[in-house]
Amino acid sequence: MKTRGRRAPHRDAALCLRRFAYGDSSLVARLLTPQAGKLQVLAKGAYRPTSRYFGVIDLFDDLEVVWQPRASGALAVMTEGSILKRRRALTRDLGRYRAGLGVLEMADLVAGEGKPDVELFALTRAALDTLGGTPGGTEAEPRLVALAFDLKLLNHLGLCPALETCASCGRHDPGSKNGAVPFATALGGRLCHPCASNAGPGVGTASLHTLGIARSLMATPFANLERVRVAEPALDRTTALVQAFLDHHLETRPRSRRTTERPGRQPLPR
Repeated sequence: MKTRGRRAPHRDAALCLRRFAYGDSSLVARLLTPQAGKLQVLAKGAYRPTSRYFGVIDLFDDLEVVWQPRASGALAVMTEGSILKRRRALTRDLGRYRAGLGVLEMADLVAGEGKPDVELFALTRAALDTLGGTPGGTEAEPRLVALAFDLKLLNHLGLCPALETCASCGRHDPGSKNGAVPFATALGGRLCHPCASNAGPGVGTASLHTLGIARSLMATPFANLERVRVAEPALDRTTALVQAFLDHHLETRPRSRRTTERPGRQPLPR
C-alpha cells in the first residue's frame, strides 16, 4: 500500500547550476538534468562529514543524484548523490572559472522548471568539458568556448542571428565593397540592402569577417575548438555582436558577464 502523496524517487545525471546554504548543515541546490529539466532540491545535512553526499554538490562537476519529489511548490529532497566526473581545472584558472560560470548561468536562464531538455544538458556539459581541457593537451581559449556556447545555445533556442542570408526576406546579399553588411539585432540579424533601407532606424552594420567567425564557431564541435585561433580584436567584435543579440532577445545578462572589461583593455562595445 502506497503512502498517500508519496511519489517514486527519481535518478538522473545532473549539473549544479547554483547552491545556497540552508540552515547550519544543509543546502539547496539548483540542478540541471537531462530528463527532469531544472529543479531545486534540498540536500539535508550536506555539510556533515557523515552525509551520503558530503562534498558532492559542487559547480562544474558531472553528478548522479536521486531525489524524492514533493507536492507542487515544495522542494524535492535529495536522497543520494555521487560524482561522475570532476572538473578541477576550471577552478584553477580565473578565465576558465569565469567562462564556466557564464555557461552555467546561461543554462540556468533558459532551462525550464521540470521540462526535459537533453540537448541543453549535452551542450552545457560539452562546454564545461572543453573549458576543463585535456591534461597535457592543447587548451581552447576560454572566451572562444563561451562565445561558441552562446551561439550554439541561441541556435538551440531558435534565436540564432541570421548570418548568411537576410533575416527579413531570406535572400543572399554579397555585401558592400568594404566587406560590411546591414545588421539589426532587433530584426534578427543580417539584412539585405533593400530590406535595410525599408527597416527604419536601428539598422547598423557588421563585417562579413565577424559574421564568418560567428558562423564558423556555431558549426565547430566543442572538441575541435582547441585548434581554432581568432585574433583578439576580431574576437572582441564577434563577442560584442553576439552579446548584444543575447541582451536583446533574452532581456537579461548573467552576472558573470556584466563586467566585460579586461585588465588593460577598453570595455567591449555594446
